[in-house]
Amino acid sequence: MIKLNEVTWYSKLAAILFFLGVFPLLTFYIGVQYQKAQESISLSISEPIAVPVVKVKKDAQKNVMDSAKEVLVAFKNKDYQKLENLTSSDGLSWNEVPNLDLTKNDILTSEISNIPNNPQKYLFGYTDGKGDPIYLTISEYLSIWIYNHDYASAPEVGVNKILDGGSNSVNTILQDSGNRTVVAYHFKGFDPKFGGMDWTTLYLVFDLQNGEYKLRGIAKNNWTI
Repeated sequence: MIKLNEVTWYSKLAAILFFLGVFPLLTFYIGVQYQKAQESISLSISEPIAVPVVKVKKDAQKNVMDSAKEVLVAFKNKDYQKLENLTSSDGLSWNEVPNLDLTKNDILTSEISNIPNNPQKYLFGYTDGKGDPIYLTISEYLSIWIYNHDYASAPEVGVNKILDGGSNSVNTILQDSGNRTVVAYHFKGFDPKFGGMDWTTLYLVFDLQNGEYKLRGIAKNNWTI
């Protein structure tokens, strides 16, 4: 009969075999699992999520910059017929913040030339801070909220780059644009008394259609409350 509290020669042998065989293997297994867990934690902390950047060749970069310049001239002159000709067949999307939903459009390409003749006021969102509704015609909205500076003379221009002056808004324009090409125009500020807080950036998003860069989206970024 085996007594649980009695030390026998075979209980000693079992203990020796455990410490010589099972215990080292168990310790090794636990160590390996711990190391894997530590490596996983380290990667999640130290490696930020990379934003895909689409590189543009020199010739293509010149072409898209030429197209962007034409778009800015059309905006400056309020030449909406020309702007229509420069716009993607998929339509045009816009936003006064640096985010775009390009699965839809805010205006059909064929309607752009009629913008000056459209008297209807639309709700374009709400003001920062006070939250007042923004009711404007499309022409007023584009003049007040989108092309409100001479971006053609902006001192900083970049292709597929974020050019911002520091903001509390989340800029997702490159992610939102996917494989399209983005041209950014940035002013560091205008009035010295604001210490650079009056900076602004205009983003133009282009489709490549039949070998030509066509405007697909417009977004803005600036300091927000």
